[in-house]
Amino acid sequence: MSHGTPSGLAAMPAARSQCAPRFSGQDDEILEEFLQEYEDLADGNGLSERQKVETILRYVPRSLQKLWSMLPGYVNVRWHHFRAQLEELYPDIAGCTRCMCQGLSQFVELSLTDDDFHAEFFKGFHAENQDILADQVFNINPHHPANQPFDAQDVLSAAR
Repeated sequence: MSHGTPSGLAAMPAARSQCAPRFSGQDDEILEEFLQEYEDLADGNGLSERQKVETILRYVPRSLQKLWSMLPGYVNVRWHHFRAQLEELYPDIAGCTRCMCQGLSQFVELSLTDDDFHAEFFKGFHAENQDILADQVFNINPHHPANQPFDAQDVLSAAR
C-alpha cells in the first residue's frame, strides 16, 4: 500500500498554519499578493475552480468571509470572475499612497516658500528700479529686517 503526497483540498494548509496565505484586509496589505500566493498554492495542489472559490474563505477573517461570499463570482463559483471582483473591491491603496507621497514630496521640494516668492517678485524689477523701490519700502516699513526679502505687497505699495 503506497501513501503518496496528498493533493487537492487535503494538501491545502490549515487556516492557522504558518504556511497558509493570509489576508486580513488591513491598509498595509496588498490583495494582489495574497491572491497570487493563494492561486499558485491552489493550482499547485490541483484545486478545481469551484474548490478555489470555496477554499479561499479559510484564509480571511469572518467579517470578510461574509462580504466575499455575497459577491456574484463566489455565488456562481467562477474563480476568475470572483478574483476580478475582489481586485475591484480592494484597489492597490499602498501603491496609490506611495505615488501620492512621492508626488507630494516632489511638490514640496519644488514649491516656493513665502520668502522665495517675495525675493523672486522683487528680482523681477530692473536693477535700477530695485534700488528706488528698496528706499521706498524702507520709508513704508523702517523696521524691515535687512536679511529678509521685501514683502510683495510692500513693494507694490512703494511702486505706486
